[in-house]
Amino acid sequence: MNAVLSVPGVRKGVWMAAFVALAGCASGDKPKPMVAQPQVRAVGQQSLTVTEAQAGAEIELGLEQELVVRLTSVGTNGREWSLVDMAPGVLVASGPKFQRALVGTTDDDSSGLSIWRLRPSAAGNVSLRFEYRRPRNTEAAAAIVTYAVTVR
Repeated sequence: MNAVLSVPGVRKGVWMAAFVALAGCASGDKPKPMVAQPQVRAVGQQSLTVTEAQAGAEIELGLEQELVVRLTSVGTNGREWSLVDMAPGVLVASGPKFQRALVGTTDDDSSGLSIWRLRPSAAGNVSLRFEYRRPRNTEAAAAIVTYAVTVR
């Protein structure tokens, strides 16, 4: 057997065959593990700030805490963030307030942040859904951000 493996190219072929056999064992059909949603809370603080980086997060607030949502906007594409889904009774929203990224530019041509402030009005659970789209346009949203909020 060693004599056969010493022939040039045979050893390489044996390794390639072993590699192909092992690669065949790796199946893409295996179920992927569930990714746990991040949980965000700020115990003892007056407010809790989240961005689109925490999209899908489970947020826990106290009745005295304010939730601040800061979403990135590009001023030149005509899109803006809208709060499109929030069941009434748990949070009261104010906003958006636009904060320019660059001083000396107008709101129309500057990138920046759309800032939403939400104050708890009662204990409970609510889902928030923000969509980034052109106003009064029926096209699909360019981005969607959701949060699950629990007020204790």
